[in-house]
Amino acid sequence: MMLSSSHENRIPLSEFGQHLILELAVPVLAEGYSALVKAWKTNPKLKALAQEKGVDAIFSGDTPELTCLRKSNRELVTGMEKEAERRMTEAVRKRFPADTIIGEELGVSVGRGRRWVFDPVDGTSAMLRTALAEACDLPLTTPAPAFGITVGIVEGDDAILGLVTQLLPEHGTLVAGNTWIGEKDKATLCDGVPVVPLHTRAELSVCGLASTVPQVMFNTLEKWSGYQALMEASHHMVPDQNCIGFMRLLQDKSDVDIVYEADLAYHDVAALVPILQGGGIVVSDREGQSLSFPENAIAKEFNIVAAQAFLHAQALSCIQKGVALERNRFAGKNNFSQGYASKFES
Repeated sequence: MMLSSSHENRIPLSEFGQHLILELAVPVLAEGYSALVKAWKTNPKLKALAQEKGVDAIFSGDTPELTCLRKSNRELVTGMEKEAERRMTEAVRKRFPADTIIGEELGVSVGRGRRWVFDPVDGTSAMLRTALAEACDLPLTTPAPAFGITVGIVEGDDAILGLVTQLLPEHGTLVAGNTWIGEKDKATLCDGVPVVPLHTRAELSVCGLASTVPQVMFNTLEKWSGYQALMEASHHMVPDQNCIGFMRLLQDKSDVDIVYEADLAYHDVAALVPILQGGGIVVSDREGQSLSFPENAIAKEFNIVAAQAFLHAQALSCIQKGVALERNRFAGKNNFSQGYASKFES
């Protein structure tokens, strides 16, 4: 779907969003991932350390090859992500010079029009652990960490368009997996096919809960209480899925029925809402309020509960009741395991 400059100005926003992801971002990320795998594969010291201690232990420590990738808040970022975001930003700026652009890596470029929201890799830690495991011939956890690219568009207070593309490791590089597209008040598409709302399990006790890094996301006694109550009421918990955990709510025969996450930023959430709603999923915060994205919320912390309606109500009830203080297993703050750090002050 190569775009000429004249065609660029006529295509639907959803098609332009696919161009940003599939033609601009994915090639950069694939090249950068391949270079990283090759570099780590030929680093005998790192390989020996990973094989001795395991992939997750390496990311929890101070290995020089990884500490150089940490931002000031100890989250991880790579040059390939910055370059992918730069290319997407330039393409939007060329076509829509008045629009605001909000990126995970390059920050906010203020305009007067719509707000474009990018995350070139939602799940950097998951991507890097996948690359390290591949370079060192080590197994990953089951289910494997998942990650993807997200692009959203916000008008006024509403997220009107969202795109998520899963990134998949393949022979030392990355390829694009499924792409989900959601437009406000329209049925969500997965690879061009409408997503049919699923008949999922009716009771929490047989349901799967996804939460990427709960020990970091629920970083106070009160927040952990709600998460623990929901986790204990569910059948199993699926960690480390990032934006793809939410997309698994739209897949048949998925082991994810509910997603509950917190400590999320504007760029983490805006693309998800129209996709989920267009697939029959109810989306709210932990108080049951719908999510909105006004300009003054760009620096806001978001929490999100997503499930089909009958499960969503049960999940909210669990979260709001929490667990008794003497049963609360909150382990304390400042857990930076696997390179993931809180984005906000509690």
